[in-house]
Amino acid sequence: MQIKTGVDIVDDKRILKNTDNKSFIKRVFHASEMDYAKKNSKIKQDLAKKLAGIFALKEAVSKAFNLSTPHWLDIEIKHTSQGKPTIKLSNIIRNIKVLSIDCSVSHAKGLTIGSVIVLLE
Repeated sequence: MQIKTGVDIVDDKRILKNTDNKSFIKRVFHASEMDYAKKNSKIKQDLAKKLAGIFALKEAVSKAFNLSTPHWLDIEIKHTSQGKPTIKLSNIIRNIKVLSIDCSVSHAKGLTIGSVIVLLE
């Protein structure tokens, strides 16, 4: 068994600048992720914060799996009814023997951090 970790920190302003960039949004986020972020945001800054959390988790997953290129759409961030993020991997990544994957997101002073711990067979 192996334990892998990944962590990423995002400046919320970077995401805020790109919330209207349709190319960026389509390349990085699933429709379900956008729906979740929009549904749980009252203002544009809230939307950027939600998207920053999703973005940070995708980056953290990429680091945990040591992926050489971004696999934005191979990683989907879902949320439980209580709002806890969960990670859904596409078949490309799922071929790696993952026993367990857990994640967390935190926000402070315009920064968002995503952390991932993966237990591999």
